[in-house]
Amino acid sequence: MTVQLGLVFSHTDNYPDEVPLLDVKSIRGIHVTDLTILKEKLEQEATENLGMAMMYTLVSSAKDWLSEHYGKDDGADYAEEEASKEDEVIIPHGEPVTLETFVAWRERYEAELALERAKLMPESALSAPKEKKLTGRQWFESGKARGTVVAADQESEEEDDEDIDFEDEDFEGKMVFT
Repeated sequence: MTVQLGLVFSHTDNYPDEVPLLDVKSIRGIHVTDLTILKEKLEQEATENLGMAMMYTLVSSAKDWLSEHYGKDDGADYAEEEASKEDEVIIPHGEPVTLETFVAWRERYEAELALERAKLMPESALSAPKEKKLTGRQWFESGKARGTVVAADQESEEEDDEDIDFEDEDFEGKMVFT
C-alpha cells in the first residue's frame, strides 16, 4: 500500500533555540490516529534537538516512522524501479560513427552553412569589392584627426564649410582644456 505524508514546518524567530511549528497531513492512506501519534513523536524529537538545525532529522524520523508502520518507504520503491531498469536491454539505433561517416557529414554540414551564409549576405556585398578601412593609427597619422587634410573632391569641401565655429564667449565661465 502506498502512503504519502505532508509535513508542514514554520520557523519561529528564535529557531533553532525554539521548537518550529509543525503539522502533519495525510495526502494518501494514513489514518488520523497515526497522524496524531506521528506529530507528537516529531514534537518530542524537536525538543530533544533544541539548539541545532533539525529539519533534516525530523523528516528522516518521519520517513522511518512511515516505513515501520506502513511497510515500504519511497527508497524501496526507488530501488525496485532502478532494478527493473537494469534488466532492460538498450538497443542501439542509427548509423555508427566512423571516420568516413564523420567526414561525409562534415562536408554536407559545411556546404549547408555556406549556402545559408550566401542567402544572408546582401547582393551588393557579393559584387562590390570591400573597401579597405583605415586603422585608428592610420587615420590619425593621415591628418584627418586634426582636420588639416586637403579634400580630394568637391563634396568633402562642402562638408568642411558646414563645420560650426565656436566663439570664445560660448565658453565663458567654463573650463576649457586644450
